[in-house]
Parts: sequence; structure tokens; C-alpha cells
Amino acid sequence: WAPDRNDDKLASGRIISVIDGWGGEVNAQQSNVSEVRVLVWQNCSICRDYSAAPTTPPSPMPSPAPTVTPSPAPTTPAPSPGPPQVVYDSGWFQFNASAGKNSYAELGHSLYAYPHDVLVRVRGGPGDFVHYGMGAAQGDDSEEYGGVVFAYNRTTVRLWAPHVNDTDVGGGGTAYLINDGGDGWAAINTQQLQSGQVRVTATINCSSTYDYDSGWFTLESQRGANSYRELEHSLGSVPGFVKVLTRAVDGANDGFIFEAMGTAMSDDTAGNGYGGVVSAYNGTTVRLWAPDREKRRILAEIGYIVNVNDGWGGEVNRQSSRTAQVRVLASAESPCGTPAYDSGWFELHAQQGTKSYKSVLHGLSSMPSRVKVYVRSMDSPNNGYVFEGVGAAQTDANNGYYGGVVFAHDDTEVRIWAPDCTDASCTKQFGSMVNVFEGWGGEVNAQASTEGMVRVLAWQDCDAMC
Repeated sequence: WAPDRNDDKLASGRIISVIDGWGGEVNAQQSNVSEVRVLVWQNCSICRDYSAAPTTPPSPMPSPAPTVTPSPAPTTPAPSPGPPQVVYDSGWFQFNASAGKNSYAELGHSLYAYPHDVLVRVRGGPGDFVHYGMGAAQGDDSEEYGGVVFAYNRTTVRLWAPHVNDTDVGGGGTAYLINDGGDGWAAINTQQLQSGQVRVTATINCSSTYDYDSGWFTLESQRGANSYRELEHSLGSVPGFVKVLTRAVDGANDGFIFEAMGTAMSDDTAGNGYGGVVSAYNGTTVRLWAPDREKRRILAEIGYIVNVNDGWGGEVNRQSSRTAQVRVLASAESPCGTPAYDSGWFELHAQQGTKSYKSVLHGLSSMPSRVKVYVRSMDSPNNGYVFEGVGAAQTDANNGYYGGVVFAHDDTEVRIWAPDCTDASCTKQFGSMVNVFEGWGGEVNAQASTEGMVRVLAWQDCDAMC
């Protein structure tokens, strides 16, 4: 008998299991597949009583039993290489912004190990465009904002959708589950929805190994230039895969992992609560920026390396912390292999009206299983560095410097929105294609650029990017 579920609960039994809580997790493993071999002997005396020395010469041992050669164990062909199995899938479920504590969800993935890959998909309904969840709250309920923030540990995935908690005079902002446009973003094919559907997948036992692993190290916000870090990955070329993990070491989410983002959507000028880690990489190094208040500012130090607080998830398990553990993983090639679609690099500009929007047809026969959008800086101080696109606009044009690109995809195209604030009602053009400027990393290698090169990759059979 091998483990097999007999009800509708998530299967957690494995045919090989020595993992969480054993041997310091050295050579820890869980596997669903193994080879089995059975041996049977008919006349085989393999034991003697050694409890006392014999007083008489021992009797001769029986004649050797006939040698029985077992039939060779059946050989199972090795499976062909492919994407790792998704071992947890929540399926699509309804999730709402502006729903108080119901804008928070906690899902037990029952993997009993930190997932190697977690993907949070968000859509309006069946067949709609898919957006991705993000690893920090870079905006709060003082302005227009949206998206889903997620974090995970060995047993659970936590989700926070926006919910306005700001009751100050003059009112707060507007919260959306899906927000790819609005004030300050290219106003074509935009979507702002407070209700939609979410699906979470999580994977362990990934077959890929990383070419670079920094290990866990401490990084703090509000430490001037020490809130910036640059690590050499020594791969010799721009990595095909980079993931930056931020693990909380205190608070309501102690031990939970949040993932870094490829842009800064808020700064330290407007009093907007923001946080997380911004990352970028080139052929030599990975750069990391944690929030840090510029010395000339008189506002409170509101940027945090772990931040999911005011205006998120009904403020369930809210947290703003200045210290965390960070780990950088990189590989020369994508764990999903060659993409089914590659747009190549093309130029895109912020603050160009309708030209700050781009749609590319991926030409796949079905909904892509994974899409990545990259922005490569064209000027200093991060010339050649790659910043990754995100799944929602977490702020608008009223929160100081913001930027990056927001993207979504369906079974036909990938849509990309860059910052744009060029209509007559807009007086602040702080949005940039590449943005990690005021209030980040002691402003080491700070940059706000309205131009960049963009590349879109899509995979058709990539259940987990690990």
C-alpha cells in the first residue's frame, strides 16, 4: 500500500518522505514516484543464537539453500523532462476588495515545506485577462490603488486585497482588486474591478537547481546606504531566472516569505505607507533597494522592508517591519526552458499618451501558463539592468515618484501599461518606466527614467517556475 487520499482533502502522503522536522532537513525529500523491488527466499537461515558460547562443537550448518535468482524488477522508463508537478491548486474562487476582513484570505496548502514556487492569478471572471499577485504593499488607502499581496510559509498562503480603512476628513482612496489603469497610467483597455476571482498554485520538489544562491542575510529599511545591497551572481551573462525572497523575522507574519518586486510605486514625499524590496539584475550583479527616507525629508520614516498594513485585507495580520532576512536565487536559464513566445526587445516610453500602452499577440493556442514582462534600463545609473513588470497599479499619480510597467494576459495577447499623466487634469508627471528613486536604498543608484526596452516571454506548459 502506498499513500493515496480517499476523500476530497489535499493529498499529503508520499511514497518517500523524510522532510520537515528530520535531520535538520539535510537531504530532505518528498516524492510521489519510486521503483519497488521484492525478493523472496524459501530456505534461508540467516540468524544464529549468540547469547551464550557453545559447550559442544557447533553442529554443521545446513547445506546451502538452492540459489534462487529473482526475476529482474520491472524497469519503468524515466519520465521525460518537463515542468514540475503542481502539488497544490486552490482552483478559482471569489475574492473581493472593499470587503473588510473578507478582503483577507488564508489558504492551507498542506505541503509542510516552503514552496519553491507560488503563483497568484487574479481575473475578473472566466476568460478574462489574468493579472499576478505581488509581494508587498507599495501603496495604502490614501489614494487610488489595487492588486493582491501574498505571502507564504510551510503550511499557508496568505492573501490581502485592498480595503479602504482611511476615515480621515476628506475621505480615503479607492480600492480595487484589479487595477491596471486609472489616474497616472496609460488609459487604454484599462480595468478597475472590486470583485473577481483568484487562483493560487504552489509547488515543492522542483527538479531545478539554482546556479546562484546567496543564502539568507539580514537587510533593513531606514538604514541609509545600508538599505541598498549589490550581490555578484558570477553567471557571466544576464540570468534567465531571478527570484528575491524576503522573510519576515517578527510580527504577525513571522516566518512568512514575501517576494521582491521590479519597481517602486511610491516614495517618501507624500506620507503614503509603502514597503517591500525592489530588485534588478544584469550580467554581473543583482541590486536590491529597501525603503529609506531621504535625509532632507521631514516626514516620518514610513517605508518598511516588510509592509502589508494600512488599507489591505481589512488589516488582518497587518505588519510593517524594518528588519528581514533576504535571499537571492538565480539561474542562467529559465526553469521552464525555452518560452513558446518571445517578443524580443522593443522600446516603450512613459508619459507618451496612447504610446505608453502596448499590446502584443503571443500566438499560442491557449492561455499561457506563465508570462514574464521585463524592462531593461537604457541609461545610467542602471543602464542594462533588468526590472520585472508587475500585476497591478498599487498607486496613482498623487504619491510622488512611481513607475514600472503593469501587465496582464489572456489566451490571445499580453497588454502592457506604462505610467502616463498627460491629460489636462494631470499636473504631476512623476511616473517612469524605470523607477527606484526617492525613498529607496539610501538613493544609491537611484533612477527615474521615462524610457526603457521591454521584452515579453510566455510559456505554454510551465506549471511552476522553479
